Amino acid sequence: MKTSSGTGKPKRSAAHTCLILNQFGTPGLGSIGAKHYVAGTIQLTIFLTGFAFFVVWFAQRVMETWRAFNDVPPKPDAYPWMGQLGWQLAVIAWLLAWYTTISVWRESKKKGNSVEPPPAVPPVIPPSVPPKIDGP
Repeated sequence: MKTSSGTGKPKRSAAHTCLILNQFGTPGLGSIGAKHYVAGTIQLTIFLTGFAFFVVWFAQRVMETWRAFNDVPPKPDAYPWMGQLGWQLAVIAWLLAWYTTISVWRESKKKGNSVEPPPAVPPVIPPSVPPKIDGP
């Protein structure tokens, strides 16, 4: 089963970009940049969903702390599982991004040297003679 919609083999620079974005940035963006649109979209969706769960959980913790400092009676946690689910989804997205990064890296190695041949030398244009201006 093909997990990407990439066409052709990526250049080595695309593999480097995929590695940096997927592993040190946002999982999925590097895959999309390497033209693995399906895999990248899945990774990005999973990561952003996990991030949203984590943000909601963190907001609950902040409200808990605010209540403790302001002598407001504490409320029971409404969604204590959100933090754990959030980081688990983020780790899953990161692992999927790692898998795609490795596959992009291998594809670029199979391609070989990413240096393109220099363009053909353009023809030499002979110098032009400036027009004569009839003056006073």
